[in-house]
Formats: sequence, C-alpha cells, structure tokens
Amino acid sequence: MSLSGKAALVTGSTSGIGLGIAVALARNGCDVVVTGSRSEAAAQDAVAKVKASSQSRVVYKQCDLKDTSATEEFAKEVLQDFPNGIDILVNNAGMQYVSEVSNIPLDKWNDMLAVNITAPFIFSKYFVPKMKEKGWGRVVNISSVQAIIAHPNKTPYVTTKSGLTGFTRALAMETARHGITVNALCPAWTDTPRKSHNVINLMTSWASFPER
Repeated sequence: MSLSGKAALVTGSTSGIGLGIAVALARNGCDVVVTGSRSEAAAQDAVAKVKASSQSRVVYKQCDLKDTSATEEFAKEVLQDFPNGIDILVNNAGMQYVSEVSNIPLDKWNDMLAVNITAPFIFSKYFVPKMKEKGWGRVVNISSVQAIIAHPNKTPYVTTKSGLTGFTRALAMETARHGITVNALCPAWTDTPRKSHNVINLMTSWASFPER
C-alpha cells in the first residue's frame, strides 16, 4: 500500500508501539512527524530508525502532552510545517499510574486525562478540518483492552481509555460522511519497554490482594 503524498503524526512514537507504527508508515511512503517526551538522544535514535526504512520526510518535535496549552501550540506548529494538513493521525501516547484510587494524587489523575483523552481531542480538533477539505483522512486511537475489561488499581487508566473509545465512536459517526475513518485499537499486553516496567508494578499490586 502506497501512502506517498500523505503526512502522519504519531504521538508517543519514540519507542514501543508508536515507533513501530511510525516505521511502517514511513516504509509505505508517508511523511511522518515523530513526537514524544523522551530524552533528545532517545528521540534522535527513534528518528534514525524511522528514516532508515524509507526516503520519506521525517520530522521530530518534542511535546509534553500533560501540558494542554503546549499541546495546542504544538498542533499549530505542525500545521505550519505541513500546510496541507495531517492525513493520518495516530493518537498512541498514553500514561498510567498503578495504585488504589484513594492513593492516587490529583495531579496524576489530571495528567492521565490530559495525555489519554485531551490530547487526542486537541489533535482531532486541529487536523480533522483539513481531512474534511480533502475528503480523506484516518484517525487511529490506541486505546487498551482495559477499556473493555476493567482492572483493579488502574482506575484512572481504565476510565481514560474507556473515554477514548467512546470519543472514537462519536468522532467516527461525525466524520464518516467526509471520507474519514476513525478507529480504536485495544491491545492487550505488548512487549514494550514501558510494559516491562509496568508488569513489575502490576505483579506487586496483585500480590497485595487477599487469597480466596
């Protein structure tokens, strides 16, 4: 499948699932905006991996999605660099905090809302209009199996991923007549650096549950 002439933004694409998606898009001829909040060295390593797969234009932009004002400015900057718009939006970035709900700091709750729900809303708000003009667009939201099957000690994550799935359904209905598809993927455990760390935290939390 050729995506020549298309431009994509993949959030959280300096590692894991996002990096894999960015590489696949570039390999198929798509220009790609790589973004993440990792170190500059890690980001440049990711960009090199994406560039190695094709001759597509690959741009790296750092953005802290926990800061909604910065996210909005970032979206505007992307449109300045890509005046024809973003054709493929992949909202992959996500964060979670594993703990009982009574022990979760309010700032962590707000951070997860900002990254997992507000950022996809902001990017859709800014990029979907150009998709409508072209009569073609793709929005892919990386949700989670935990949007379907709830899990203890991950209440904010389950809440935000469930919200993202609902957002996907509503936006899909809103934009379908314009040639835009909006889908959510709900992966289960995936072998990524982040998940390796989270498995340890999860096993620790499970160990605290009373035996039955």
